Amino acid sequence: MPLVLRLLVIVVLLARMPLCAEAPSAHDSKGLSQSFVPQSIDPWLRSALTRAQPGARLPVYFVIEDRIDERRWFPRVRRLSLPERRRLVVDELQVHAARTQRALLDLLAAEQRHGHCGPTRCNWLGNFVQCEASVEAIVAAAALPSIAYVRLDVSPRLAEVADGKGEDTSPRSCLAPSTNPAPGDGPVQTKAFVAWAYGFAGQGVVIANADGGITAHGDLDLRRWTNLGETPGNGIDDDQNGYVDDVNGASFDPNTTQLDDGGGHGTMTAGLLVADGSCGGIAWGQAPAAKVMTCRTLSETSQWNAVQYAIAMGADVQTSSFSYKANFVPPPDYRMHRDVATASLAAGLIRVNSAGNEAAFAFDPTSALRVPCNIAAPACVPCPYRDPAQTVGGPSGVIAVGAWRALQQAIDPVSALGPFAWSLADVQQNLPGYPAALWDLQRHEDYPWQHGAGPGLIKPDVLGPTGNTTSGGGPCRTQQFSGTSNAAPCVAGVLALWKCANPSLTPEDAAMILHQTSTDVGLLVGKENRYGAGLVDAERGLRRALCVHRVDYDSAWSMTHDVAAGPVTLGVDGVPLSLAVIAVGPQRMPVAIGSLQLGIGPSVEIVIGGMTDAAGNLSAQAGVGPWLIGLTAATQAVLLDQTHTGSLLDSNVIEIAFR
Repeated sequence: MPLVLRLLVIVVLLARMPLCAEAPSAHDSKGLSQSFVPQSIDPWLRSALTRAQPGARLPVYFVIEDRIDERRWFPRVRRLSLPERRRLVVDELQVHAARTQRALLDLLAAEQRHGHCGPTRCNWLGNFVQCEASVEAIVAAAALPSIAYVRLDVSPRLAEVADGKGEDTSPRSCLAPSTNPAPGDGPVQTKAFVAWAYGFAGQGVVIANADGGITAHGDLDLRRWTNLGETPGNGIDDDQNGYVDDVNGASFDPNTTQLDDGGGHGTMTAGLLVADGSCGGIAWGQAPAAKVMTCRTLSETSQWNAVQYAIAMGADVQTSSFSYKANFVPPPDYRMHRDVATASLAAGLIRVNSAGNEAAFAFDPTSALRVPCNIAAPACVPCPYRDPAQTVGGPSGVIAVGAWRALQQAIDPVSALGPFAWSLADVQQNLPGYPAALWDLQRHEDYPWQHGAGPGLIKPDVLGPTGNTTSGGGPCRTQQFSGTSNAAPCVAGVLALWKCANPSLTPEDAAMILHQTSTDVGLLVGKENRYGAGLVDAERGLRRALCVHRVDYDSAWSMTHDVAAGPVTLGVDGVPLSLAVIAVGPQRMPVAIGSLQLGIGPSVEIVIGGMTDAAGNLSAQAGVGPWLIGLTAATQAVLLDQTHTGSLLDSNVIEIAFR
């Protein structure tokens, strides 16, 4: 079809649609008239369209309007095992995306046949489609009623997204892997080495590192995850997952297919996760027996694709030290970050992200990075566990990590601080003109700040140590690493240790343990902005991971049980084949009995006991009736661990309100 006729068809189609109120009517000779650009095209892409040269293709992503409400999954996924949970969510997302993306894909396929669109890539986790397309193809696709919005798919510079830097230290000789490596400074500061002594070094755990790639390194070579469904170097997508030769992971960076980052940022974060001591007998990684899945990223879409890959390929933990700041042009797609995080939570993936290094701008009245937008995306997304200090809002799937200078025993001055505001009006105060289309006004208005009148979302969630030694460029070189880029993988590596100790830990459990066992180093008692819940403590958290208590399959601080729904389910998940009891008392009241920290007060009304099964589970149902309506109870588990720690372990306490 001739270009003039194609443009005429588009003009006739778009003339029937509402126009963008803020778009000027002037025509740019290099592109289409802005008067004919549909409202689904965001302002930054609209500007790029008017500047585009004839025949040029722009990288974009189309977001589908029809989205799965998280209430479809919660709380039912919590009753499932983690493999069942992941399979259910992935299946439902894939079916939903295939149905709702069809009209768009049909249109783009037609555009591709005419040379106006490149290959498409579909993301079912966030329900969007990426491609490079001409101006007229973008406008035609944006006019579909199924499209919520269209954005320019920008790849920022590495220095903009990375939240840390490294400095070379001395090279080391490559030795055979040590059977008993000495802990490096990071594992000493988190007490990860104590978990190693109990036999938990990350065996069986896969950590997806969404960063800048990983270079061959003596401390990492044995720690690389291997995709057993892929034949190396044959140029074929053997497992049909959409990626060719993804033997150790995949590149989602549109600028390269290589996984090697030249010994830079990604290699350093990987070293903080799993460096095993092959170079000199010192294990710099928190989980030196875990495997690291390489996910090379840069843009926001590459991060979302990496999270989807981590879920599809079976990763247990996903971490990234890349973040997207409020002053980026265009600014972050907050709606998509939260939707992806909630879907990944439903699928059972534990996610960690650096909070950002922009604290210097937190109180600058002229900066887009001032509070409540100082925390970068996706760390600004709610975490899976709501701390009692957080009085409003719902959960999502990202644990935000701030940085603690362990040697100085002080917060790192660069570490970003909250609160973040999940409120469009608050965000628009910092980012005038931020489109309402990029915000879900039904689901994402739950943490208002209102210039300090509201609480906002307390961030970060926890602190990790910074200034640690890690893998660097060269076969055995080491570097010093800093910032929240350093802190995030330290926390992710600790989570891998806990996951090793208890493979059935959910994201809700992992976040709960972090909040309840971290060392409070802040200015106030309890969780607070900038300091979060405190400094991660691998030893204390390990003991809690070996004795997790859930009510109705949830490890929340407090919960409501509907009496009409039937019995309440009480459970403990910990060391297999161990004696455990679950006690119920009238109120939450801490009482220390030796090394035990009981939290249900001096009197106990119900005790349920027995042996955990081969998976470490013990559960029972307690009958309820109308006489309980309006009352509350507190419940906790105690487990005798004769396998690992040789001690009694106390669980988290859960308060139950009956209605």
